[in-house]
Amino acid sequence: MKMLPTITRKTNKTGVTGVAITDGFCHSYIVGDSGRRKSRKFSVAKYGEDEALRLAIKWRRDHELKIHGYSVIPASLVRRNFKHRQSSHKANLMERGKKMAILENRQKQQEVFTQRKKEYHNTTGKYIYRVDDLVAGHGWLLRIEFGKELVCNLIFRDSRYGSASDALRHAQKERERQLTLHNIPCAEGRRFRKKLHVANSSGVTGVSLSGGYYHCYIPIEPNVTKRRKFSVNRYGEKVAFQLAVEWRKEMETEVYGAIACAQ
Repeated sequence: MKMLPTITRKTNKTGVTGVAITDGFCHSYIVGDSGRRKSRKFSVAKYGEDEALRLAIKWRRDHELKIHGYSVIPASLVRRNFKHRQSSHKANLMERGKKMAILENRQKQQEVFTQRKKEYHNTTGKYIYRVDDLVAGHGWLLRIEFGKELVCNLIFRDSRYGSASDALRHAQKERERQLTLHNIPCAEGRRFRKKLHVANSSGVTGVSLSGGYYHCYIPIEPNVTKRRKFSVNRYGEKVAFQLAVEWRKEMETEVYGAIACAQ
């Protein structure tokens, strides 16, 4: 029986006798005892060059063992971890599908959080906001501003207090404590606005000039506002403005108490 060669030819670029790369294929061949040549080729386009070469080497080594009973090719050459090109493509598609599913699930959850926030807005009262975020977590934000001062900025997490309702109760208790502590006028969860709105041109909160009238208004409870107007034609501009201001101050004292006038 002819012995297997241990030295490859100089023209062999693969480093393994009986294995060559030509025309986009990794060719593997061997001559049997009868002198008949067996061969097989592996497509580089289908498998990728590394995987096609590994398969060609493995085929050559398997047939050396089958025909001669031994092989001169180290087993390490056929144990290299090359991913099949088609398998890699399939794995990439699966990974992309998982990422898309995660994104869609997050979008659905965020839509639920947004809808829930709208429902909570009418029940929590002033200064308390719902926080639902996949990264930041879930809870209630208590944020109180009076004028230009940030009085309180605390978050009450559902995980700490056991449930959303329990966390909300703690946030509401803390809100009442902070309003009393900092002497902030408040009526039914609505605060006295000390800072002028950017669109206010009269210089007095709750007083505006429109359509020949000085309009004055004040929120007395959630979603309820009390209003009155004074005609410029009837009283004159200065008197109408003064009457509107006086009415607003009287209502501030009535709704918010004497604290509002002192601020």
